[in-house]
Amino acid sequence: MATAGQVDDSNHLYSLQPTYFLGPDVATTDEGHMNQLPQTSSSSGLSYEAYDFMMPGATLQPDIDMGSVDWVWSLPQMVPSIPMQPNDDVDLTDAAQGLITNTSNFQSWNPAASPADNTNQNVHDSTEHGASSSEDEHDDEIIEQLSTRLGALLIGDMGELRYYGPTSNLTLTEGGIPREHRPSVTRRSKEAIAELEQNGIGHDPDIDLVDQLIDLYFTWQDPSCHIVDKLIFHEERDLCKGSDRESSLYSAALENVICALGALFHGDKHPDLPRPLSKFFARRAKILVEYELDCPKIATVQTFSLLSWHEATCTQDSRGWLYAGAATRISLDLGLHIDTTARVEDGSMTVRASYARSVAFWGSFLTDRMWGFYLGRPFSLHIPEISLPLPSPKEPEDTQHVWTPSGMFDGEDDVEKPPILDCSRDMLALQWVTLCQIVSSLTVTLYGRRVVSKEDLVDLGVETFRRLREWKSDLPSQLQYDPRDKSARVTPHVLLLQYD
Repeated sequence: MATAGQVDDSNHLYSLQPTYFLGPDVATTDEGHMNQLPQTSSSSGLSYEAYDFMMPGATLQPDIDMGSVDWVWSLPQMVPSIPMQPNDDVDLTDAAQGLITNTSNFQSWNPAASPADNTNQNVHDSTEHGASSSEDEHDDEIIEQLSTRLGALLIGDMGELRYYGPTSNLTLTEGGIPREHRPSVTRRSKEAIAELEQNGIGHDPDIDLVDQLIDLYFTWQDPSCHIVDKLIFHEERDLCKGSDRESSLYSAALENVICALGALFHGDKHPDLPRPLSKFFARRAKILVEYELDCPKIATVQTFSLLSWHEATCTQDSRGWLYAGAATRISLDLGLHIDTTARVEDGSMTVRASYARSVAFWGSFLTDRMWGFYLGRPFSLHIPEISLPLPSPKEPEDTQHVWTPSGMFDGEDDVEKPPILDCSRDMLALQWVTLCQIVSSLTVTLYGRRVVSKEDLVDLGVETFRRLREWKSDLPSQLQYDPRDKSARVTPHVLLLQYD
């Protein structure tokens, strides 16, 4: 109802809808009246209440005063023309694409101006379109934000990156996510130590023993499933030890679970520590990692991946499966599956940080695949969702590496530890990931589809066999092994790759 001195615009309600929402032979003009136009090929009869589903367009703007500025989301007076019955198959791709791409036809409006001013402004904008290039660029930027399919990496509580997908409006947040109050590193460390003592595992292991167990882990366990980079781990460990510094690439939980796996290859008894030694360190890691869940980091992903491997050695399948799932969930939370090449190129991320993210992610990927193969269950990570490049060796392929069987000849002073030619961990990880991808396509079809024809199964078997033969023949020379060569000296992880 218009008051004195005001113009009643109730019948002047501007069309905010694109023409494909209007009825047959009907379109709107900039005066808001309905004119007769030939029906386009995109129009069709509609007997449903389609105006309840209408989107605001920008071809015409509302002529209203400041006291009643709002969008009109449904216009009952319009005759709908798109079939939107529950069983109708409607493809709005072309329509939506028209809205997104035709940004040059968008017109601006000022809610504080009179209807005549807005009409004149629209005419002026259409004739002076060349002067609004900066606004068009801004519109393009907004459209890009709204239409992105890969989501965004935003800065989280500790300065680490967090991933938010395209359905989350947090992708539009500028300046990162607001920080929440978090206990200090010192306070969390004290709480963790107190809980360890309450559980009877608050011992302070000898530093020499810890170093030995870490060395055993990187010698025997990590090559078969590369989850932690040895150099980065030791660098971050040295920086954090004896200080309040917190690192996304190191934690006490990660160190303890590494010791737990290393202890599996250690036979000496330590009367000052509970037995078995491996479970002692694993229990410590499980308690310590709980204090990371409010703000997980890359080391958290690695800790859960390694905990799942430890539980496998104890035949604790349920725990192992769940820990592997936690690793994959946190890796997605941190956006480790996203390619960060652009960030490295623009200087917002170091090569070292990008590499550490890649190692942690592909380690969790392999862990997820191994548990899926072992238990015959669906995978948590799906290849189409991953934009991160495959593992890539940092040095030339012919770079010489050697492997020494640490711990095998301990106590035998007169026995020389023979080094064996080895390959880089990245080269081995690349082959493991490639092998898992080949086998994954087979298992998804066999166990992930309810109905598969015999012909499809035969074709899949032939194709998988061909890909496996091709994969083996293309292995680098460092990973090749001929069982007929009795003099060949091969590392355990190369044998495991060949016979897995």
